[in-house]
Amino acid sequence: MKSKKKKRLTVIHTRVLEAVNTIPVKSEVQRDKMLHALHILYKASQVAGKYVEIPSTYWQKAIDEHYERTLNLMKKHGIIQSTRSYSNFEGNKFCKSYRINPKHLSEDVTTVEYETIISEVNYKRKDNSIVAKHTRRMMRLLKLNVRAAKTELNTYIQEGGFKEKIQIDYEIQDDRFVKADSTELPYFLDDKIEHVAWLVRQIANERGYSLIKDKNKFVIEKPELYYDLKKYHLRQSYGYSIAQFQYRSFYAKRNKTNNRLDSNLTSFPSLLLPHLRLNDESLYSIDLANSQFTILADLIEKDHFRNELNQILKLETPTTQKLMFSTNSDSSYTFTRYVIQYINGSTQHHPVAALMSANSDVDINRKRSDYGVFSGSLHSLPSDLLHFIQLAKSGKIYEYIKDKLNLQNVRDAKLFAFEIFFAKYKSQGEGKRQLKKIFPTLIRLIDAYKKNNGNEQFAILLQQRESHIFIDRILLRLVNKGYKVFSKHDSILCIASELEDVVMEVRSILTEELGNYRLKITDASGEAVMRTDEIVPEILPVGKEATFYISMPPNDSCQLFYQQLNLWVEGLQGGRFNGIP
Repeated sequence: MKSKKKKRLTVIHTRVLEAVNTIPVKSEVQRDKMLHALHILYKASQVAGKYVEIPSTYWQKAIDEHYERTLNLMKKHGIIQSTRSYSNFEGNKFCKSYRINPKHLSEDVTTVEYETIISEVNYKRKDNSIVAKHTRRMMRLLKLNVRAAKTELNTYIQEGGFKEKIQIDYEIQDDRFVKADSTELPYFLDDKIEHVAWLVRQIANERGYSLIKDKNKFVIEKPELYYDLKKYHLRQSYGYSIAQFQYRSFYAKRNKTNNRLDSNLTSFPSLLLPHLRLNDESLYSIDLANSQFTILADLIEKDHFRNELNQILKLETPTTQKLMFSTNSDSSYTFTRYVIQYINGSTQHHPVAALMSANSDVDINRKRSDYGVFSGSLHSLPSDLLHFIQLAKSGKIYEYIKDKLNLQNVRDAKLFAFEIFFAKYKSQGEGKRQLKKIFPTLIRLIDAYKKNNGNEQFAILLQQRESHIFIDRILLRLVNKGYKVFSKHDSILCIASELEDVVMEVRSILTEELGNYRLKITDASGEAVMRTDEIVPEILPVGKEATFYISMPPNDSCQLFYQQLNLWVEGLQGGRFNGIP
């Protein structure tokens, strides 16, 4: 198979590069393979000096089938270190763990270019979609004040700004479970099971170490050494982001797993965003507040988890009710007809539905846009699910979790909440256990989906839905209309002169796709620049019709059905329920 050479860019510590350059090699190809392996280790490790597991299959794909020659050469000269074998953990088989030797880490980092050989098939897989080509073209117009960005980074590291997000020992709440590992003592605790925080801390303290919480990661280490390793990592990772713009090394490509558009900007540190300019204008961010939960709430509303909900509620013959209504001049709502239809194919009429044919089409998957301004799904759901939907779409879910679970801040609530997305369905982590007390049906529904489809598929589902909204709908429309915009997963970046117009376009699509939601609109430094605490109302123009689908057990009384429907309609701005004629 034909292959081509491709130039790559990486940022490594100066001492590491010096150590590589002292190794005698027969050709530059050997040197380039070592640099590529180091680049992989830097990217894989969230903290410099920490062991990371990397499968042999990945090394073979990234380097070649003889990757061990490259790794062993650097191990021989003390540049990298690894665990001894692939199965050195009490009979359990795990990948070898690697790290860059901490003694080579220094305050100084440098940029280096190297070449890799890739197959022509992979080389031709460049993403030439409209959104990817637009993103690469626009990034070439971006200007980064490299000197200011490096100064900002140095100040952040020297003044210890990164320490604000790090908790040590007794700063960590005692009643939480953690998954902890250690850089220096990787096997004195089994990091594959869960431990009570106070127990882990006690064991660590007895050995002269501390339990350290850095965002959602727990590490057993001496604080000062961990701070030093964190500094090294920040200099390398942030330095890599700076170097990509400094040396004009850009990429933009859709991820095949979740359809996200990955680019230099998606991983660009927020700390350095104020130093980017486009046409001498700074960038503004339009974010969907608690986006993953808003999307989850919307999928629940649209009956995406019907099978799981029926499974956990043991509904053998759930029903769907189709309702047509129109708005009146006084903002009331008049229902014109409805029908009950069993999902399993059989049908049954409710007495007041006799005027409607039982053969009427019921399409749960129709989009809101199919009915003009608004239409959607409503379910007869357990109260905790209804409460979750309300909180998620109002952008108040994290505040509620913080208050309900007595957490220290919203950041901790967010970390707790995200455990339900990424934990395995059998996991009983404390975050999940606590959330189950306030949203029991939600946790059971998510666990059922993971059990039916695979643990990783739940997060992928939400990311794919996010990508459809922000890439296929929002970004594509903005690009076609000529706006200077970028996407960053669940947000859109634009320049100040186009901000108001872009916000209107974003709101238009989000209203079609999500109904209720909350936006966060900030400048490059993260300061709010527009009032965003209001939820976009869902209003139908006078005389317009819309369709709603309400899934409910067949034995629910008509009276209860109308009560729930009435409460829901009153939630619409100025709406009243006049009943079915």
